[in-house]
Amino acid sequence: AAGMMSTWDDHEFRNDRIANDYDTPAGRAARDAYVLNMGLRRNADDPDRIWRSFAHGDTAEFFLLDLRSERRPGQDEIISNAQMNWLKQGLSNSRAHFKIIVAPQPLTDFPGAKASSWSFSHQRRELLNHIKNLQQNGKKGFFFLAGDVHFSAAGSVNAPGTDFGDINEFVIGPLGNPGNGMSPERKRSFGAHTGPNKQ
Repeated sequence: AAGMMSTWDDHEFRNDRIANDYDTPAGRAARDAYVLNMGLRRNADDPDRIWRSFAHGDTAEFFLLDLRSERRPGQDEIISNAQMNWLKQGLSNSRAHFKIIVAPQPLTDFPGAKASSWSFSHQRRELLNHIKNLQQNGKKGFFFLAGDVHFSAAGSVNAPGTDFGDINEFVIGPLGNPGNGMSPERKRSFGAHTGPNKQ
């Protein structure tokens, strides 16, 4: 009745994994199990590649990112250059009205919080600059959809009136976890940043 698009989270077989975790027996077994259970078609040129896109006519194109298999915090990378170039080219070429970038971790710079796992990477600004250039050339309809953090939010990736303040992200975390989701504490987390003209 409904399609499913999936990518890695950060707790699939080890917590807070990075790229080096995949070059192990556990990492290879986990990847094989994921491909088998999700019915993922392997890329002929790169069998371990997860990032891919799905176009639904001219209405929407979904770009699914892999922010774990290629994540190298010590090298200031959250994705490989190959994946970044693929994403930028895909966004440039997309004819879809909505271009939805699905990322396991949020891109939003949450006020007063270290929630964005992109924050260590220069690649956040590289991607946002690319989108900004496309917008200046008349392309519209860019959105981010993310998970991982244990709350939900809808807003701009940066504060309104600043660079990238007009690019929006929807965050949908594991709301069923006890103590997370819609708890009163979470509702108050970003209270100063909600309302008219706020992030």
